[in-house]
Amino acid sequence: LQEMVKQVGADLLLDTNGAAIRGIIIRHLVLPGCTENSITALSLLRNHFPPELPISLMSQYTPTMAVRNHPLLNRRITRHEYDLVVNRALDMGFEQLFIQEVDDRNICPDFDEETPFQWLDHDET
Repeated sequence: LQEMVKQVGADLLLDTNGAAIRGIIIRHLVLPGCTENSITALSLLRNHFPPELPISLMSQYTPTMAVRNHPLLNRRITRHEYDLVVNRALDMGFEQLFIQEVDDRNICPDFDEETPFQWLDHDET
């Protein structure tokens, strides 16, 4: 990460549609039951990089069948868990946060479907 920031800087350049065309965005997936891990990762980033480093806090973790019996990873994150991580990032002084909604959608692609990345339930189509 340090080499990437050294090469392109911490500034993010967006086009007129809001798509990144230069720079980096650190993407961090918040996992259920693991908010302290997220806060530790953010603290490490904040200690090594300037506050304008763009951070994307992702809420879309969706459990797969492989973790259906895992005590932590068998569910989506809660709004409370996500808000806790977002608020700590703000408290740490990060100036450029990209955040997402928290919901119960299953957003795993279904490659048996013609449109595998269609996140609507079959009942909604």
